[in-house]
This record gives sequence, structure tokens and C-alpha cells, in this order.
Amino acid sequence: MFDSYSVKVGEYYDQVNDLTRTMFEDNIHFGYWADPLGGGSLAEAGEAMTGQVIARLEASAGHTVLDVGCGVGKPAVRLARETGAVVKGVNVSRNQIEVANSLAQAEGLQDRLVFEIADAMNLPYADDSFDRVWALESMFHMPDRGQVMGEMARVLKPGGRLVIADLVLHGTLDDTAAAVVEQFCFQSTARSVEHIENYPRLVEKAGLELIDLTDVSEETRSTGEAVAPTFDMLLDAIGEEGVAAAKKTWTGLFDLPQYGYALLTARKP
Repeated sequence: MFDSYSVKVGEYYDQVNDLTRTMFEDNIHFGYWADPLGGGSLAEAGEAMTGQVIARLEASAGHTVLDVGCGVGKPAVRLARETGAVVKGVNVSRNQIEVANSLAQAEGLQDRLVFEIADAMNLPYADDSFDRVWALESMFHMPDRGQVMGEMARVLKPGGRLVIADLVLHGTLDDTAAAVVEQFCFQSTARSVEHIENYPRLVEKAGLELIDLTDVSEETRSTGEAVAPTFDMLLDAIGEEGVAAAKKTWTGLFDLPQYGYALLTARKP
């Protein structure tokens, strides 16, 4: 049985799948610019973010990997192709799962890459099932981060690694900043945005050991400016005022001093 908010997230991505695929060129996550002032396209930055997560995962041939919140599967395809690992992706959007499985088949990876509907709040896998787990920008959709962290830890084998890429916050939000974050969450069905200083506690509570928590806020901040123009695709649907409001909400998040993004690596003892 799915959590009610998980159902809401799935319905949202069913509706906006075509739009988000176009906006992010199938890497439906923030970009990573090694030089924040160096330019480069969102597509290149999206691949760079995927590369950052793959490097931290340290997966190899023979490993089994769980991709929690797999989107349409592009990062998982790259992971399987580059490492030789067997990858299972889970998601609550049926449309995204259909696209992901089609992509795996088109790449000839269907023997090592499978996507299925599952709720991260209650993963349908036995304890100690996977050598590696990653959650690439899916945690802010989760109804309860602690529960999901516990589930990912449960299905991870002893000695296995968990990598999370997540939007985070720094410091205290004043009323203006809180309103921007709230509007962003509403627009994107994000359940909440975690403060970076809380992540070590979540890792410890899940029974994991923190290896690294890297702040890549400045390397990801250009995502706001890169994505904003693509909202023009919604002009016929929501009009000029709607597009302007959507852009304001999106770019407003990245303009906040409290904006942050973190790459977390942990290990199961």
C-alpha cells in the first residue's frame, strides 16, 4: 500500500513527465558546474551531477544497485553501462517507469536494468538485498525522510554504500525565505527541504556510518538560471502571468542565501 503523499507525487510526474523530460533532457535533477562561472549547458551539467553520484557510489560489475526515485532512468542507464552493475530502479510514477524500461531496452541493457513501481516508504525487498543504494534528488519528495533512510539501510548489505544527492537549506529562514521555499515545494510536490546539519543525525538514526557530506551549493546554483527559460513551454497552458510566477518561484529558490545542495555518502556497518 502506497503512502498518500507518494501517490500524489506519482500523479504529479505522470502529468508533467513530457515537460520535465524536455526541461532536463531526461536527467531530471539539478546540474553540477565544476566552475560555477564557467558556463556550459544544463545537459552537460546534468551529466556532471550524475557523474558525481556514480563516483561516490563506487559500484562495479557484480554489484546490485537500487535507484530510489529513478525518474525516467537515464542516470541508471549510465550507471549500468559504465560499471557493469545490475540496477533496479523504483518510482511512484507509472509513466516514468514505462519510459525507463523502454530506455533500458533501447540501450540493450534489459538483462541488467529493470524499473518497477514501488514506494520508498515501504520497499518491497528483503533485508540485505543490495550492494549499493542511491537516491538522486528524490528525498525531498519523501513523506518521511527518516523512514525512507531506514528502508534504504534495511535493504543495503553490510559493507554497502548509500549515496544521496539532495536539495538542502542552510541556517535559519526568515519569513520571506520560508515563503519562497514553501511555494517551491508546492510547485514541485516537494514534501520538505531538509537542513544540511540534520543529515548526519538521520544517517546515524538509520544505523549507517557517515563517510562524507559535501556541500555543492555553489556548483548547483546555476540550475535556476538554466531551467527558468524552459517554463516558456507552458505559455499556452498557464499564460504569461502563470509563466512569470513559475519562473519567479523557481529562480527565487536559487537566489536565497540559505539555498543549498548536498552530496552524502554513507556506509552500512
